[in-house]
Amino acid sequence: MQLKRLKKVLPLISIISMDIKLPSMVGQELWGEHGVFMEIAREKDLYVKLVIERESSTTEISKAISLIASVDRSIPLILQPVTPHGHCKAPSPDLMLKAQEMALGPLRDVRVIPQTHVMMGQR
Repeated sequence: MQLKRLKKVLPLISIISMDIKLPSMVGQELWGEHGVFMEIAREKDLYVKLVIERESSTTEISKAISLIASVDRSIPLILQPVTPHGHCKAPSPDLMLKAQEMALGPLRDVRVIPQTHVMMGQR
């Protein structure tokens, strides 16, 4: 259903900001859906955000990076440390640096940017 909606609006948009949801954060695996979405969305100016929390494993981070690279190595990846709230705990600086290091080989454009929308009071 969501992919049909994406195909319908694709001619009307220029930039797509996609979030990859890690299983540890959402309680289910969405790898297939994410891959299909990227295949369709890369027709446009696409970038992917990967929110990382303390409980995110390097295994699932690596899987997300591999998925992006399998679609297109030039898709920019933004790594975002989660802003602590509720049950979400901020990742360690070591985990963020490890994620960045893991992504810099397979992907051409990797950035670490905090969740600025939270800093502006927009959850």
